[in-house]
Amino acid sequence: MSTPLASRGLPVGRGVPTAPTMGFGPPPIATATDGLWHTGDGHLITLAPTGAGKGRSGVIPALLTHPGATLTIDIKGENYHVTARRRREMGHRVVVLDPFRVSVPNPDTLNPLDLLSLAGSEPDSDSELLAELMCGGQPISTKDLFWELSGKGMITGLVGFAGEHPDPTKRTLGNVLDTMYADDSDYNIAVVLDTHTFANETARQELVGYLQHEKDKCRPSVRSTAQSMVKCLGSKSVRSSLDQTSFDLAAWRDGDPAIDIYLIFPPEKLDSHRAVLRLLLGTLLTVLLRRKTPPRERTLLLLDECGQLGALSHLKTALTLLRGYGVQAWTFWQDLSQLRSLYPTDWETLLNNSAVVQAFGMANGWMARTAAELMGLPVAHLLRLEADEQVISRPGKGAEVVRRVDYLTDPQFAGLFDANPRYLPGPSR
Repeated sequence: MSTPLASRGLPVGRGVPTAPTMGFGPPPIATATDGLWHTGDGHLITLAPTGAGKGRSGVIPALLTHPGATLTIDIKGENYHVTARRRREMGHRVVVLDPFRVSVPNPDTLNPLDLLSLAGSEPDSDSELLAELMCGGQPISTKDLFWELSGKGMITGLVGFAGEHPDPTKRTLGNVLDTMYADDSDYNIAVVLDTHTFANETARQELVGYLQHEKDKCRPSVRSTAQSMVKCLGSKSVRSSLDQTSFDLAAWRDGDPAIDIYLIFPPEKLDSHRAVLRLLLGTLLTVLLRRKTPPRERTLLLLDECGQLGALSHLKTALTLLRGYGVQAWTFWQDLSQLRSLYPTDWETLLNNSAVVQAFGMANGWMARTAAELMGLPVAHLLRLEADEQVISRPGKGAEVVRRVDYLTDPQFAGLFDANPRYLPGPSR
């Protein structure tokens, strides 16, 4: 009796048959038993240019087989359309976070402020964390950090107060924006300090500090700096996507019952609204860090097109710490230079924490050079790969040339997936 796909591990390749047909004709066709499966808990990294088939050979096969919870960065929504039925048939709750309604008309929603009330959270430090995520993690001035730090402090205070607002319907980032942009915002903050008993002392201190700034010159500049940091959260679609949480955050944390989250984010919004993506991803990863014990099945992070996401401090956390919380990450890059440029001081650490490295689709020597150096192979070796081949490095195996997984043609995936609405059947993704 064959072993169920969901119990074998992550599909990372197919073995190249070693017995030729008397030297004539094509080699034998690999069968399901020829599959290469990563059964350990180490992370994975894939290097392949745009259009080479990272989704077809990596993301989608993983979603069709992995038995535990998943979080997928789904830039175009294709992975959701192809695999959501399969995930539901596995008994999982499918969550679609789609702030711009790219794929579904009524997507799920996530209120980041719910993190503050989750068991094991620390509202004071988590208010600072959420403020940092909203501010994008990037300095807005290289000359004077006073305005940046003061603006973040104001956001921290307003987030902390919103998290414990007496009216539960006001515990939203929308309320934070309303307070910040109100004509009488300073007066409203003063009233809060006079009438509200804070459990979150950090929030109280930050709001007191804001009001202690000089009224006519300093305060307006601090407020405008804070507004500039969060303005991308104010559109109607984004705001409604952050007002409440439509799924069980505690269940997502615990991995039981399994929840599959597709985080759909259109490429044209990556520059203007990257803070929204950072906020959603950072909140979900922080929830996983609240685990007391790892779940029975690992939670799989499928982070496609990592180079388009910008530098994410939570990615380093995911690849260095979350393994101990039952989380496994599979990251996808166009080439090694993307990783180096975004994480100039940490790229080697991220690589060293990846147990499986695969590369394919190298079209020229420049693209192949760094991958070949990483694999310990001649550049020409990568350039000679056939369209269905890849180089893969696994623990104890070194670099090997094997066939790539192909969910469209490999028999073990037959009937498990739906059509990709962006493509006719057959073309490489």
